[in-house]
Amino acid sequence: MSEPLNCDSTLSLHRHFAYLFPCLNAMPRVCHFLSSLEPETILADVGSWNGKYLGINPEVIAVGCDRGSTLVQICSERGIQAFVSDALSVPLRSDTFDACISIAVIHHLSTQVHTHTDRHKRFSI
Repeated sequence: MSEPLNCDSTLSLHRHFAYLFPCLNAMPRVCHFLSSLEPETILADVGSWNGKYLGINPEVIAVGCDRGSTLVQICSERGIQAFVSDALSVPLRSDTFDACISIAVIHHLSTQVHTHTDRHKRFSI
């Protein structure tokens, strides 16, 4: 069995890249989706990294979470609301959010069971 991908070295690498490349190219379809949201839509970004998608549409009410505290700190420095949380245990109340994104998270989950559990948990947000 392989090692889980959510390991300290992965988090360290993400911290490093988040500071070096604060605005890596955003995915056009994600930007289009976020831009299409109505004003005051409540958006959750699970695995928000450095918050790059949370500023796309300033008319939405957005909150992000990421496992890396340094990444959450970057969000804070950019004026973006975010908190530390693992994708497998997101403490957000169901039926509170109008939209949820989770870009580049599932591939970090270490087992098929976690992937399945995570997908259903995010859909309930």
